Amino acid sequence: MQMKMDENDPLRPGAGSVLASRERTADLTLGLLAFSRKQIIGPRHVDMNTIVRRVETLIEPLIGEDIEITRALRGEPLPIKADVGQIEQLLINLAMNARDAMPQGGKLIIETRIVELGIEYVRQHGYCMRGKFARLTVMDTGTGMDKETVKRVFEPFFTTKSPGKGTGLGLAIVDGIVKQHNGYINVNSEPGAGTTVKIYLPLSEEPSSKHRRLTPPHR
Repeated sequence: MQMKMDENDPLRPGAGSVLASRERTADLTLGLLAFSRKQIIGPRHVDMNTIVRRVETLIEPLIGEDIEITRALRGEPLPIKADVGQIEQLLINLAMNARDAMPQGGKLIIETRIVELGIEYVRQHGYCMRGKFARLTVMDTGTGMDKETVKRVFEPFFTTKSPGKGTGLGLAIVDGIVKQHNGYINVNSEPGAGTTVKIYLPLSEEPSSKHRRLTPPHR
């Protein structure tokens, strides 16, 4: 219908609104599927560093010139088995959250490492397994959050943004994607001190039998 309309057709804005509503509904549906871990994924062996480099070119124009992006990637490939599209979505959501937390500008730091989670880490957090993981860290120098807000950041539709500025699904989607990849996520933040999100995903080169489960995973 829109394609058949002239540019000055008075009904054209209405057609545009219908299309925009349809796109928002589709995005919301995909978000709910990701949150509930019902979205179909196509995991394959990939290098997390390659995904980060590609996504950086996408988020640079989205976050604005007043936010500086710093990349600190592991020197060697970081092999994971993942759905590339979902990991890209995860990174974009985290970057957009960071942008909103830095209205006056700031720094966005993306870091990748291989880490080994030991018995002390497992005891402290109570929901992960020992072993080697690919860790993706996204840090910002924004406004930060208090402890009560941090506790609720993964709740669907929970948001601290003003009406019309967000659905409250951004971090809920991130959490769902991480869970669907058998990973873990931690958020640390303080008011005025920025936010740090750490995501742990199993290495594709590590057989699952080498990860000894100590307690049932919670997140």
